[in-house]
Amino acid sequence: KGNPCLLVFAQFVNPGKGSTREKVHNFAAVFNPDGTIAGTYTKRRLIPLMEKFVVMKGKSSQPVPVAQGKLGIAICYDMDFTGTFVDLSRQGAEFVVVPSLDPVRWGKPQHLQHASLARVRAVESRKWVARSCSSGPSQVVDPLGREIAQTQFAETVTLESYAAFVQGRTIYHRYLWLFPWLCTLIAAGIIIQYLFVKARSAH
Repeated sequence: KGNPCLLVFAQFVNPGKGSTREKVHNFAAVFNPDGTIAGTYTKRRLIPLMEKFVVMKGKSSQPVPVAQGKLGIAICYDMDFTGTFVDLSRQGAEFVVVPSLDPVRWGKPQHLQHASLARVRAVESRKWVARSCSSGPSQVVDPLGREIAQTQFAETVTLESYAAFVQGRTIYHRYLWLFPWLCTLIAAGIIIQYLFVKARSAH
């Protein structure tokens, strides 16, 4: 409180009345410089088996309005899906932060692979992406996919960088993200037609 900055942190919260059977919320909260809560976000993409049956799924990707603009949030596994950033962009997100829990025991290759997705999402959306990972690498990525700042795997350090809120949506987010699905449908249609023709010729 009193510092001229925003604070974003994520945690698990059990909303139940003391019951261990209640599903927990994996959510992030955004605090204004005066200590008030600007908004919250609940994780929407749950890890199969690990979270599916114990974590409550979020329903909205609504960006959090702050003094600088509209702040989008994606938690950990959310970032693995193009649709997460498409939804954020559609609702006007201008900057995206990604709190992420990647345990050290998962190994360096997993951490580097997961970190690479931040660069992909930044390019797709033409937005700055700031990712804070529990065991690294944390990173700040610009809209061209360049890592402006980055920590190392399993490194404990404070990361400082500049960034900006960017308005607008990319052509990819408007239309092209549907291209793989269109190709899948066309391929399925070709296969079905081939099987149909083959079946008819056999008779």
